[in-house]
Formats: sequence, C-alpha cells, structure tokens
Amino acid sequence: MKKLLALLLALVLCLGAMTVLAEDEVKFEPALEFMIGLSPVNGTSYVTATEKYTYYKSVYTTEGELLAVFPYTDIAYCDQQFFAVFNSDDPNARALVSVDGKQLTEAVYRDFTVFSDRWFAGLVLEPVAEGEEGNYKIGKEQFNIARRDLYFVDRNSGDARLVYTFKDNEFVSAAAHDDFIAVLNSAEEIKLYDSNFRACNYEMAKISSTIYGVKDFAVINLVSGDIVADGYVSLKEQFVNGKGYIIGTRYDYTGKKVSGVIDTDGNELMPAAYTVNTVANGYVVLTDESGLKGLYSVKEGRQILPCEFSAIMASKVSTDAYVHNGYVAVENGDLRGYYDIEAGELTCDYKYDKTKVTTVGCTTFWQTDEGEYTLAAADGVETDVYLDSIETKLTRGNGYLLVAKRDGKYGVIDWHGNVILPFEHSKAISITDDSKAIIRNGTGFELDLIVRVPQPAAAEPDVTEPDAE
Repeated sequence: MKKLLALLLALVLCLGAMTVLAEDEVKFEPALEFMIGLSPVNGTSYVTATEKYTYYKSVYTTEGELLAVFPYTDIAYCDQQFFAVFNSDDPNARALVSVDGKQLTEAVYRDFTVFSDRWFAGLVLEPVAEGEEGNYKIGKEQFNIARRDLYFVDRNSGDARLVYTFKDNEFVSAAAHDDFIAVLNSAEEIKLYDSNFRACNYEMAKISSTIYGVKDFAVINLVSGDIVADGYVSLKEQFVNGKGYIIGTRYDYTGKKVSGVIDTDGNELMPAAYTVNTVANGYVVLTDESGLKGLYSVKEGRQILPCEFSAIMASKVSTDAYVHNGYVAVENGDLRGYYDIEAGELTCDYKYDKTKVTTVGCTTFWQTDEGEYTLAAADGVETDVYLDSIETKLTRGNGYLLVAKRDGKYGVIDWHGNVILPFEHSKAISITDDSKAIIRNGTGFELDLIVRVPQPAAAEPDVTEPDAE
C-alpha cells in the first residue's frame, strides 16, 4: 500500500511539473500588505498610503517601492512629481514636497502653481466676504491672492529657493522651460528670466513654454541668440524623458503649411510633409494631404502609424496616451478598430460603432442583454461575459484588465473575459494608470502586483528505473 501511495505521489508531482502556464495567465504578488488608505495617483506610477501607527502619508511606486514618508497626515498631488502636504485644512498651512522626500517650502501656503519640474509658485490666499468674487478660485471657494512666491528647483541638489515675490499686476501667467521662465504681466508685456530672475535681453511676442522662437523664418534660441534651423514660420515643442524636440512648421512648394520634427541642434528627424494636429505625451498626430491621420513617436524617432485613419483615439486614463499593450485604437468614420504597431496592420477591423461602444485602451466593450457584455479585444478576439457592469471610472491603464461587478461584488477580468480577481470584493477595486497594480481595498488593504507569467518549457518526465528491491 505504501508503494502504491508513493507511486501516486510521484505521478502527481510529475504531472504538476509538466503543467504549461497559459501565455495570458496573471498571478499576484502582494507588494504592500495591510496598508491604510491606498490610492492611485492619477496620471502617474505612484500610490499614496497611510503609515501604520503614525498615520503619516507615504508615497510608493506601483511596484511597492517606498519613495518617501512625510510627517503630514494629508497629501495631494500637484504636478511634475510634486505633492502638497498638510496636517489640517487651516488656510495657508501647506508645504510642497518632491516625490523623493525633500520638503521644498515651509508650510505657509494654501495652493501651488507648478510650471515645470524646475519652477513653481506658492500662493498665500485670503478669503473674500460671502457673496464676493476673488481673483483665485479653488473648487467653489473664492480667494484673493495675498502673495505669490516664485521658486526655482536646483537640478543638482533638488533644493528649491525663493527667487521672487510678485507684486500686484506683475503676474498674469507664466510658462517655464528648463532654467528659464517667461512671465506675462497685466500690461501684456512678456519677459524671459533666468534662474536668478534676471531678465534676458530678448523680446517675446507671445507666452510660450519654450526658449525657442521664430524670427525671420529662423528658429532661434532666445537665450543665446543662436540660430538652430532656417525656413520655419512657427513651432511647438515636445519633451520626452527631459529632452526637448521641436515640431517646426514651414511652407511647402505649393504654399501650404507643413510640419516636421527637428531636435534642438537642428537635425531633421521627420521631414516637413504633414499637418500637425496634436503634440502631446511623446507623440505627434499627423494629417496628410488627403486628410487622413497617422502617428509619430518622438521617443522612438519614427512614424508608428501610417496616415490611413480618420481619427486616432487618445486615452485620458493611462500614462501612455495612444499605445496600449502594443495596440492603438483607430477610426474610419464612425467605425472603430485596432492597429498592431509591431505587426504593422489592423488586427481588429473597423466594425464597432463608436457611438455605441466604450473603449478603454486595448479593449472595447458594450452591453448586449441585461447581465451580458461583449468584449472586443485589440487582438481580434470577441468574448461574451455575464456581468452586472464594467466599472469605467475604476478601470484605468491600458485596458488589458477591467474592473467589473457580478452579483453585486467587485472583481477583475482580462480582455478575453478570464476572471483574474474573483467577484468576492465588497469594496471598490482600482487599477493604476500605468497598468502595473491593482488596489484591493476589500481584502486587508494591500497593493497587488500584476505579473505576466512567461510560458516555460514543459518538464521532461522522470523515466528513471526504480531501484530493485
């Protein structure tokens, strides 16, 4: 009997070793366990949490790496990896901190305006009488600006220093570029200043986020006066990983305006042959002579979509505006499909009426009957699933995973309808914008990593002859 049990156990172990994991299988590895108040920071790869015992706010990456713990009980994301921290809702008691844990100001401000990763302003506000309008608004609250302090962040030390306090009428708006900031005053005068707030000797015709301008058909560095490139009538600038690129517009031989991409040394990266519609998030949306749109990736330095589409769909709930799990949602009139940028072809033809479906990244879905949805994945697979709802406000990221409800409970499915997280959670689940983590507030407050499991080779069966008795 013992020999039989031993043989059965060996067989089970052998079969287990031969199991091949499906390519789309997902497993979870808890990264933050039993944390209070986990919350994704929209548009980033950060998560805020509350530390045990101290109740101080902390910032983690979606991979569970602790970046900083701040001695404050409340935190709010501003922009450019800056957070406002405070211990109460008292007026003018907030400080600005960097994501790596450095406190940049004293806790004396009510709000902050972030211009770039180098420039921000701290605002001291005073309330207005009930029924009156102020010159600054937060939500529905009206304030007057008592003081606006301008700070510059040193790139080496990461410290911020106060460089100027604006007086009345000295500030209307500003736009920053690296070590320089352009300021518009109430007299509609624009001046460019360096990191010590010394005025540069160059007149600016309009407020701009760039230190490059066009004068006499030349792209000029406004600070040095150097000519970068010739033959352009206007420009826009794009930043990718801290490096600047210029989308320059010129006239072609027919007199039509066309745009291309050059770097800040004047090297042509994309010939001026298209009309540029949108410049954002490392991409340039192009339109050719026939009015069809394509997509150029500044990061990759190439056109990743040909000009064959009436529209290219952008996402507002992902850290990547256009490419989701390797696919881009494209349109032909009112019909939507998907383009695989690696294969260079449509993988999901135009067949979904954009007025009747919802698209989140690489998944499009619609409700067919009560309690039934059809999922259309970007790889062309359609799946019918029974669900109460798909929670579009909680489903963020590239759309490979969707937060849904079944029988009143939250769960997570993938783009083919496979259940990734069982429908047993009474509290809301959220997916981070970078698609790397799921926050499950109903199961002990923990952040779960999503890990794609590679498909291993099948194990060779054990054919060793048993020892002779």
